[in-house]
Amino acid sequence: MYTKHSILSFGVALVAVLGAAGAGPFLASAQNPASLYVGPASGTFTVGSTFTVSLYVNTGENDVNALDAQLEYPADKLQVVSPTAGKSIINIWVSQPSYDNRKGRLRFQGAIPTPGINTNAGLISQVVFRVTSIGTAILRFTDGSRVLLNDGRGTDILGQTTSGVYHLALPPPAGPTVTSPTHPDQERWYNTNTVTFEWGGEQAEGYSYILSGDPVDYPDDITEGTKNSQTYKSLPDGAHYFHVKALKGGVWGGVTHFVTRVDTQPPADFPIEIAPATRTTSLRPSIVFDTTDSLSGVDHFEVRLVSLSPKTANAEESGEQSFFIEAASPYVPSLDYGSYDVIVRAFDKAGNYTQKTQRLEIVTYVLDIVSGAGVKIRSNIVVPWTWIFVVLGLLVVVATYIARVLWHRHHRLHTILSSGNVLSPDVQKQLDELKALKAKYDQGGKALLALLALGLTLGALVAGPSVRAAISEGVPAELSPPIVELIPPEITNKDILYVGGTSDVPGSAVRIYLQSLTSGETLRQETTAEKNGKWFYTFPTFLTSGKYLIWTQGQIGNLESPPSPQFALTVSPTAIQLGASRLSYELIYLVAALVLALALLVQVWLAFRYQNAIRAKREKMLAETRRAEESIRRGFALLRRDLEAEFTAVQNMKASGELPAEEKEREQKILKDMETVKRYIGEEVWELEKDI
Repeated sequence: MYTKHSILSFGVALVAVLGAAGAGPFLASAQNPASLYVGPASGTFTVGSTFTVSLYVNTGENDVNALDAQLEYPADKLQVVSPTAGKSIINIWVSQPSYDNRKGRLRFQGAIPTPGINTNAGLISQVVFRVTSIGTAILRFTDGSRVLLNDGRGTDILGQTTSGVYHLALPPPAGPTVTSPTHPDQERWYNTNTVTFEWGGEQAEGYSYILSGDPVDYPDDITEGTKNSQTYKSLPDGAHYFHVKALKGGVWGGVTHFVTRVDTQPPADFPIEIAPATRTTSLRPSIVFDTTDSLSGVDHFEVRLVSLSPKTANAEESGEQSFFIEAASPYVPSLDYGSYDVIVRAFDKAGNYTQKTQRLEIVTYVLDIVSGAGVKIRSNIVVPWTWIFVVLGLLVVVATYIARVLWHRHHRLHTILSSGNVLSPDVQKQLDELKALKAKYDQGGKALLALLALGLTLGALVAGPSVRAAISEGVPAELSPPIVELIPPEITNKDILYVGGTSDVPGSAVRIYLQSLTSGETLRQETTAEKNGKWFYTFPTFLTSGKYLIWTQGQIGNLESPPSPQFALTVSPTAIQLGASRLSYELIYLVAALVLALALLVQVWLAFRYQNAIRAKREKMLAETRRAEESIRRGFALLRRDLEAEFTAVQNMKASGELPAEEKEREQKILKDMETVKRYIGEEVWELEKDI
């Protein structure tokens, strides 16, 4: 299957082959870009008529040998009668000129033998169009169009295209003069679907008329009477054509065509995008909006920023941004910190509008608190409140458990040190044996007691186990109620309520009634309509959460309007009222999270403190144990000296003669006790005198 590019390449190759015999060197490069344009570039043509458009190429002083001209036109307003290929600079048509009246497309694809053509007004072809509807038609070259340089490579040198813009109108009146008091301008769109036509001129025997969707329709030859006006109700959206002719002297005259345009539908729904985010620290956010309208088209946008914070709401009351202003997207206002409702209205050319509202919050923060969501750590990471409370709660529980375990250890060590029982069971057993032997051998007892007293002296420790944590142009006969056009789609009890709209009588008083469905209390406020009938009011205080009804009533002098339709309003509870103070749930969540974080820090601090206290007390107990063991060894050394002295005395007695039975028993006990002492102090000889 061949694409358009492959066909064009084939044509270029064909031209190169045909001109290869006598061709000179190819141009290396283009000096100036080529252009495509149409003629005439503009004009006014009537429905039913035809006109011819010529397509031209300006090669920019270059030699070109192929081109591909592709065009688009509005198929609902123009139809191609025939594209002519008779007179043209194209010698070889890769494909015959083609058109598609359903899609509104034209295409001319051809080539010129080498050396090509160099011209500033080369005629590609002529196209005959028939006008089928009124409006504006644009004939433009598409991006697929190309002009190829004769350089052997087929370089595209198309740099510019010029479109044709044509005004299409109804034929001039040939019959009665037609006007419309409801839709006077035939070029405009109107948002009312009841249309009245009036016609007149010379006296006639009768008129025949018809309303249709054909711009050049013709009524029949049956008279509708002599009346010179007709009203049509509930017309569908679109363009409607009224055709009328008059009967004079038994002869029907020419037909007058009159168009009326009806568009009762507003532009399509659209989002409001705010950069960098709808909750931001930027005082100059970018507000982006766009939409379409299928009939009359989008005419313009209007923007209004309504403050929901008392400080900026007061500034608004003084005149700052107190009305809608026409704006284009993106709209970048200069704002102060606070909450705003960004209201954008998209108007079509019939005056219908679609209104959208987006909440904008400008804050200053280190960690952003997102209402009802959680804490924003980065520009796109939001940690929910539930996760925050669960994680902090678990950390507090774990830290509390660790701190309690450490406190119990600390308390046990403190009790041991306070009672003086710092020795391990083994050391205590040694001490008991030393005391038993000391009781048997009294010599050296005073020195032994002195060493023991020195080794077992304990210092006083002070521990604080408890920690505290804190942690007027005349009066009308009847007055219509003011129309409510502005009211927030959603509101909380930490936002300021606003309401706005229009009144039929500029300068009239506008009463605003707000009734609580909970308490039944009705609040009445009053404002004044401006010169253009617009009115706007911001309530001075916050509302309590609940359901409300809101309506308006107009007054001028002693004349009062009926009440307007009532609007239901729900104020969501996102703040707690304590007397004159108002605490938002965000603040409560933040305080709760901070309390948990503080409790966590306290428990961690307690854990570190108890750990340090346990380490100090363990070191003290180890020191005391080492002193006790050293004292015991020295005590046993002194005891060994006394035992050796006793043993020497027994040996001297034994050398002098036979020992009595009690002395032999004493000798055996001394030997046994010396073996016990040897287990603790070894076989080395101590210089006890120096130590003592």
